[in-house]
Amino acid sequence: MKTFRRILLLCLFTLAAGLAVNRINPRGIPWRLLVLTWTPGLKPVERISAEDAYVQMMDGMTCFMDVRDEKAFEIDHISGARHMPFLLLSRHPGSLDSLDRDRAYILYDFDAGSRIPAMALNLMKTRGFRNVSVLSDGFAGWLERGFPREFGEAL
Repeated sequence: MKTFRRILLLCLFTLAAGLAVNRINPRGIPWRLLVLTWTPGLKPVERISAEDAYVQMMDGMTCFMDVRDEKAFEIDHISGARHMPFLLLSRHPGSLDSLDRDRAYILYDFDAGSRIPAMALNLMKTRGFRNVSVLSDGFAGWLERGFPREFGEAL
């Protein structure tokens, strides 16, 4: 029992020290981005595979939205994708007002496990967008399959 208390105390001390270092570090983790928000009435995040998204792309049925930062977008992105970084969307949701709410949108980040596209999707749904989904494999999965991409400036 004494060993358990020591381990628990060590874990709590380590957690407190880590939080303190993160708090004073100018490049620490922005905690507001890690907090999951739940909005009543929203359906679970709709996901689409890279293959199905590619078919929609070829049919011209959808608009891809890259929610990564500007540097990542400038390196490469899905062909024809619009650049809508999540930080811009979260600070200025009115930037979505120029988009067609009836069009289909597929949001993506680099990693398949990123929560940022899902948060952007929830924001779009609350602003009246009906046909929004998240690329389940992320941009990494898109690249693995050799689907088209572009390099350079934002559209």
